[in-house]
Amino acid sequence: MKKILQYDVARGRIPRPETVFKQLDLLRPFGLDGIQFYLENTVENSVFPSAGAGKNPITPDYLAQIRSYTDAHGLEFIPHFEILSHLEHLLALPEMEPYRDIPEGGHCCRLDLPEFREKMKAFLQEVSSCFSSRYVHCGGDEAFNLGLGRSRAYLEAHGFEETFADYVNDIAAFLRSIGKTMLFYADEAIVYPKLRRLLSKDIVFVNWAYCGRKEVYEVENYHYSRHAETVAGRRFLATGNCMAEYVFTPFERLSENVAIWRELGKEAEAFVISDWGSDENINPYVLTTLGTIYALKAFENADYSQNDFICDVESLILNRRDDGFRRAYRILLDASGTRYWSPELIYRGPLLPGRLFDDPDSRGLCLGAGMTDPAKLDQLIHDVRSAVAWFDSADSASAVRPEMLSELRALAKRVLATVLRAKLCFLHAHNTGGVWFTQKELDPQIRLYEECTALMREDLEFMKTNWRKESLPTCYDRAEAYYLRALESTRKALHLPETSLRVFPPE
Repeated sequence: MKKILQYDVARGRIPRPETVFKQLDLLRPFGLDGIQFYLENTVENSVFPSAGAGKNPITPDYLAQIRSYTDAHGLEFIPHFEILSHLEHLLALPEMEPYRDIPEGGHCCRLDLPEFREKMKAFLQEVSSCFSSRYVHCGGDEAFNLGLGRSRAYLEAHGFEETFADYVNDIAAFLRSIGKTMLFYADEAIVYPKLRRLLSKDIVFVNWAYCGRKEVYEVENYHYSRHAETVAGRRFLATGNCMAEYVFTPFERLSENVAIWRELGKEAEAFVISDWGSDENINPYVLTTLGTIYALKAFENADYSQNDFICDVESLILNRRDDGFRRAYRILLDASGTRYWSPELIYRGPLLPGRLFDDPDSRGLCLGAGMTDPAKLDQLIHDVRSAVAWFDSADSASAVRPEMLSELRALAKRVLATVLRAKLCFLHAHNTGGVWFTQKELDPQIRLYEECTALMREDLEFMKTNWRKESLPTCYDRAEAYYLRALESTRKALHLPETSLRVFPPE
């Protein structure tokens, strides 16, 4: 079975070629066989205008640099485009207006227009030539409003599943004619069982979900429970996640996700480990590297434990035993797990990103406060402080990979800022019923706010420096704006409801 790492270069940060090469040099000894680029429609081309998504243009020269490395090292290089949904940036362009299913924009194309189908084929032929793999991933996931706009009458007349299958099968047949094999997400075949027999058997399904069995996403979308019947009699790939987009690798979530795919993906042709992009994914690529190492080793070995992983990271970064590192790293791995948070809160979805970025007045954070154990939250703050203290005391020069140690030091402070903000949000939500608050009662909360925002400002400077080093400048402004909004909204944690009175006794 092949092991593939996916980079999202369509949304948010784009790694410099040398960043990719450095990561692959580290990961190849752990069994990595190739990489996949999630591109949507961002590659510069002659078919769609302005390189599609526009804000994240990927040039053929950039892809040629990546391919030169992968070819030289015997690694597969797979493209991941979109032919149905996730086309919002492309469809937002004025010249694409005729191809929008929803006139105002939306993210789904019109299946009833032969002209668009032919354009998509021409696009795929042109840009797939930049890649070495016979696979061409065509997406197909999360097509939530497909056929609900201009193409609705056509789909009602010809049948939804039939129209869907005709469009996808036609493009799959075209890819076969140029020597390529379509990869296609199993989302719609899970929801519409009729598609399983209508879609060509030459199409290789890809099933994914990045959660635990009891989490809200799986309960609502049942990718795991429907997996076996959906891929029966068909070639397929499995997609897990290295969890790099979270504030720190959430070990419980990562280990459960990999364990599920180890079970369900036994017959898969490849296991794809995804690193998703977004404005909130501001993490350095050290988390991609470490999360991928865990996924590669745990997918092969069911007995690969957290202790084994910590020892491997310790060896990779320090090349010596250090009990302080082991304690500090374990704390950070556990910071968003059930050691500190209730299972009911964890099952709602990834925890710490929301605690860093969400508005303190948002319903999600206010509801989460009711499921937070204040004693465990205080213990988490205490433990993360101890982890930060160890990283601050560690001598990077003594490490065999000092850059990775320095990045973990900065991330430890990011986790501390996050859990301090979680405490502020908890206090904010629980102050809702209060009326009288004295300065003496508010002083500790104000000091907490000042420490949290000071850490966030320091973290923002680290993000700027790290971005320049690891990523292309494209999209930095959006990521920074997102972070600044989070910093600004933290003030709300000090604002009591209008029904409350702050009483400041005279000096």
